[in-house]
Amino acid sequence: MARWAAGCLTCQLVNAKYQVLVELLQSLPMPECKWDMITMDFLMDLPMCDEKDTVWVIVDGLTK
Repeated sequence: MARWAAGCLTCQLVNAKYQVLVELLQSLPMPECKWDMITMDFLMDLPMCDEKDTVWVIVDGLTK
């Protein structure tokens, strides 16, 4: 098995020695008022409901 993995390009690329080191996580600054800092994302390819399959998610960083 080890010999097979050594010859597999995909196995070599996901090997830990080739991955970029990640820095320590740092907290985001706390917003001072509502809607000062928001994040947005789309949830897509959901089961159809009233001919819609996407949800737009908006989150306020202060009140969540």
